[in-house]
Amino acid sequence: MDSDAALLAAAEDKARQAAAKNTVAFTAFLDARQRTLLRNAMKNRAGVSLSFYGGFPDAERTVAVFLPGSEEPEEYFRQHPEENPLALLKIHKDGFSALGHRDYLGAVIALGVKREAVGDILSSKDGCEMFVLKTVGRFLEENLRQAGRGTLAARAADVSEFIGGSQKPPVEKRETVASPRLDGIVGAAFNISRNVAAQAVNTGRVFVNGVQVLKPDAKTAAGDKIVLRGKGKAVIMEFAGETKKGRTVVFFQLFI
Repeated sequence: MDSDAALLAAAEDKARQAAAKNTVAFTAFLDARQRTLLRNAMKNRAGVSLSFYGGFPDAERTVAVFLPGSEEPEEYFRQHPEENPLALLKIHKDGFSALGHRDYLGAVIALGVKREAVGDILSSKDGCEMFVLKTVGRFLEENLRQAGRGTLAARAADVSEFIGGSQKPPVEKRETVASPRLDGIVGAAFNISRNVAAQAVNTGRVFVNGVQVLKPDAKTAAGDKIVLRGKGKAVIMEFAGETKKGRTVVFFQLFI
């Protein structure tokens, strides 16, 4: 059984568990492609609702949550914090080491923790906040002491203590495109040719509002969040009319 088939089989088991026992069930962390796969497979599943939850809005890595009702996971876990599958690892580093996302993730993987147990990692000048499955939170609190040459101190906390790392502010950008087609928008946002952008879409590297889109001619709209895997995220802020040559003016916010 390949990894996608295994994911779908495990998710189906979780959905049956949630419906049969009238309780919450959840998967390990998923990326955007896996969410699309699961969403498509479960869209006609009766008796249980499927949501995605990463500890905070706009999390890039999330667990799939199956609830017997239609309640959103954020509200459910506020009312039932003991059932929240996630823990927030607050990691403080020494004052002289320059550490980033890869350093923190590498240190966790080196301890034998699987990638699917780790969600988003938000760095700051003092360390990072890392969402993990609650099942590994205490282990990491006790054993995560070093990343590269940096010294670390970790504390497993409730997700309600999340502050948010000091990420780079978005960059605002104005471009013109021939039309709101996805390949043209991706090319303009990330400074690549339309042909390269179309290839990225065709090969499954582009996600719109968290859903994998495989059609280069798909239409986009203001407010859409577009991720090009390996490049970053762009948000379409506004389509602002046309130039004298008939091209569409578009404003982006880029998170790179």
